[in-house]
Amino acid sequence: MPADVAARILNPATIVAVDETGAPYESNSAVASFLVPYAFTLLFVMSIFITSGYLLQSVTEEKENRVVEIVLSSVPPLPLMAGKVLGLGAAGLTQVVIWVGTALIALPLINQQFSANVQITPLVLGLAVIYFALGYLAFGAIFAAIGAIAPGSREAQQYSGFLGFFAVIPLIFSSVFLTDLSSPIIWILTLFPLTTPATMLQVLVLSPTIPWFQVVISLAVLITFVILATIGSARVFRATVLLYGVRPSMKRIIGAVLAR
Repeated sequence: MPADVAARILNPATIVAVDETGAPYESNSAVASFLVPYAFTLLFVMSIFITSGYLLQSVTEEKENRVVEIVLSSVPPLPLMAGKVLGLGAAGLTQVVIWVGTALIALPLINQQFSANVQITPLVLGLAVIYFALGYLAFGAIFAAIGAIAPGSREAQQYSGFLGFFAVIPLIFSSVFLTDLSSPIIWILTLFPLTTPATMLQVLVLSPTIPWFQVVISLAVLITFVILATIGSARVFRATVLLYGVRPSMKRIIGAVLAR
């Protein structure tokens, strides 16, 4: 057959990938754009649960060895709870700062390896630290309440494991983040406090510009939840921390949260 027909058979079509602006689309850049927010969010989830796990262990150990009885004789429940959450939160925040510094050093190497141009601005990093701090406070308050409710450390670990599902939900929907940042699924995850931090971390890294409306709404939701969760967990702590070997009923827990 003629040479031009043979060439057409061997190479029937030439495909050129472009993005929404018409610029050339590099697959390596797409891989890097997926890995960076995914790794960033995964580190966040790991740090949240490592730090909150220390808080859970502290509360359950003090409850089991009855040290908390001596402490509560001189410190009210709310300052005691806030001190535990803030103290371990500062330790966790230090850990995250080290990780972020390492990521900033590694990011140019990632761009060079994948021939990509993934940039994380200082403003995005600042917002990421804020979301980490608020996310830790949200999970920490719940973990402290679980430590007060659980009869022992084994039960506390089982109860807290259920919260891990909420933290990884944004990672499950990573494909949605890569295709449509305005999806209703993302908005639902943004407005649910336990998924807000991990969701917004991916949105901030993947979005070409900072979605300030979404940021303001998510921060308002998260701050409100942190305040209510801290007060509620302190009331649960006050009502149930002196119960040994007894699992309080749901009615008693709700009554403790609503009590003044």
